[in-house]
Amino acid sequence: MSIKKQLNSRSILRKAKEALFNKSGSVKILTGLSLFPMVLFGGVAIDTAELYRARVNFQTAVDAATVVTARAISRGATVAEAKTAGQEIFDQNIGNLQASAASLSFPGLTEGSCATTGVVAEATLRHKLWFDSFHGFYTANGDPNHANLKTGTTVACGNESVEIALVLDNSGSMSRPANSSSSTSKLDVLKAAASNLVTTLHGQLGSSPKPNPVQFSVVPFSGMVNVGAGNRTQPWMDGTGVSPIHWGDQSKQYFYNWDMNPDVVKVGNRYQTTSGTPISRFTLYDNMETENWMGCVEARPHPYSTNDATPSTSNPETMIVPTFAPDTPDNWNGQATRVLTTIVTTPYCTRWRRSRRNIHCSRWSDGHPGNRHPRQGFANYYSYDYQYRGAWRYGNSGGGVTTVNGPNISGEKWFENNYLRDDHNYQGTLDARADENTGAGQQYDRQAWTTKYFRNSSNQGPTLLDVNNNRYGLPYPIGWRGGPNYNCLSEPITDLTNSKDGVTDALDDMRADGTTNIQQGAVWGWRTLSPGQPFVNGRNYSATDNKKIMILMTDGNHTYFEADYYGRGYSKENRSFYGSWGMSINGRIFEGYDAASNPLHNRATYRQAMDEHLVETCGNIRAEGITIYSIAFDVTNGSSVKTMLEGCASANGNGGKLYYDASDNAALVAAFADIAEKISELAITK
Repeated sequence: MSIKKQLNSRSILRKAKEALFNKSGSVKILTGLSLFPMVLFGGVAIDTAELYRARVNFQTAVDAATVVTARAISRGATVAEAKTAGQEIFDQNIGNLQASAASLSFPGLTEGSCATTGVVAEATLRHKLWFDSFHGFYTANGDPNHANLKTGTTVACGNESVEIALVLDNSGSMSRPANSSSSTSKLDVLKAAASNLVTTLHGQLGSSPKPNPVQFSVVPFSGMVNVGAGNRTQPWMDGTGVSPIHWGDQSKQYFYNWDMNPDVVKVGNRYQTTSGTPISRFTLYDNMETENWMGCVEARPHPYSTNDATPSTSNPETMIVPTFAPDTPDNWNGQATRVLTTIVTTPYCTRWRRSRRNIHCSRWSDGHPGNRHPRQGFANYYSYDYQYRGAWRYGNSGGGVTTVNGPNISGEKWFENNYLRDDHNYQGTLDARADENTGAGQQYDRQAWTTKYFRNSSNQGPTLLDVNNNRYGLPYPIGWRGGPNYNCLSEPITDLTNSKDGVTDALDDMRADGTTNIQQGAVWGWRTLSPGQPFVNGRNYSATDNKKIMILMTDGNHTYFEADYYGRGYSKENRSFYGSWGMSINGRIFEGYDAASNPLHNRATYRQAMDEHLVETCGNIRAEGITIYSIAFDVTNGSSVKTMLEGCASANGNGGKLYYDASDNAALVAAFADIAEKISELAITK
């Protein structure tokens, strides 16, 4: 019940009157005589309580009106429109106060002043009191029965600086439309929504007098993250081979068997040339005739793969290592296991075919059809079977064929990402190399030979064979570029910058291709926000009035392909395609995975391991005080990625999470708009 109603129902004045005129005895007379000062002091107490209530509600009304005014300006309203909005909120909030007069003003507020001086509000209130006529406490102001209140507040229009990492899915599925009637690709919708956020926040907060008040980084991710080829010489890149990742798994030696290389010696835990030059994966790129490192990197060993430990040569596992996909086995007959097929008896032609200009063989003594025949079970050897214009012929009905070097064998079944002629720089004769170590492990021994990556004695580097095509002369079935940069498909990271145009250009350059590696996107987004290496544009975590924010968006689950996923005869003993953790046979993808004792090498297990890596990464990011907004875009209901992303998101302060389930294009646009509004929430500073 309000104070007014209490006074009307059984007023203290009525009680005082009854007591003063009571004739029932001396005691009651004394009580009646003492009631007047009691009423006096009671009236002061009631008016004081009412005044406190009025002051609190009055200040709240002014604060709310000022915030609404500043927010309206930040959203593009004119000063006149913003003042009207603020006045309406003020009037609504003082409606429960006994105000005989109230005023609200915004002195000095002009177009453009919000970003520099904020919104300054001043207000007065003439508030009615109930007992001032008795106690006269407030009549000193010359306004009996009223208290004159005055207050003010200032709301900053972006006095806080913000650093925002846009960690965005660029996997191949983003090239498709979302579950809507629109034919626009999800990536194009993402570009527009993210660009709008960048433009909005620069408009709202970018005019602050603080240096670099708004900075963005852009971290596109697909199967890998590209840190930028221009960073090769940075001290955080491992150019001397100190990280153990350079050498693969020495117990399996599926990737790089340096001990078999006569030009390499081991010194301590790393390798160098016989002349003393340290070897790293950059050494292999440098020996290529036509291939340079494109900027993608492998994940560090766990736990450094999920944290932001500063790279240091004193802790080799923290160094950043470039990707280098090995040249997979040559396998002309499509075998997927450790089997070497060797042709013991030299075949000869049993059926010749003559054309207008040529004579060629159409069938061989072992039943092999076609005009070419492999000499051994490796792709780098083949035999000519005809000579132009019939000047002379190779092979006859009783003879053999001549083995020479040359182009690909027709109809050959090559492994995914087989891109080198393995005989390059081989120390020995071709036939000896072809027959050496014949047996079950031959193909994978050949994969691990590193001599094929080095320049030979004539300073000739190895030549890559059609890295944009498979050995059928068609694009790779998954559309990936081959060679040592295999699976490096996303655009480079854009480090924190205050350039709006630079960020929107980076967003426009994004392209959809490859698999989905949310975890590496998240950890590299974190590294752009942190103040230490690899990227150093982030403010210190202790900087005042600075917010660090990550916006993490994906359209699906983690993906890492097992080797035979497409059923095209890939090198199955590698167990997986090459990715951020190498090939899964080395076990690196399972580091830190709860089921690592006996993991299955399939897509489901890879996803589970990567999910765990992401959950751990998000926890580490939030622990540093970075706010994570997460968005699931066009993700099927019931998918575990939704639960995972919601778990990654920061708390919203209302018992929920800063997580958005964007089922279609409109929902994605709305999510980015809402995030922009939340980031630009204005703080009362005075």
